[in-house]
Amino acid sequence: MQISSRLKKLILVFLGFLIMLFGKLVDGWVGR
Repeated sequence: MQISSRLKKLILVFLGFLIMLFGKLVDGWVGR
């Protein structure tokens, strides 16, 4: 199953966004 480069890039950006959001969430939760 071949994944197009555009889709792969989109997934990478989405993953980065999720990680950033999760990091902010954890930072806010720990720094309470």
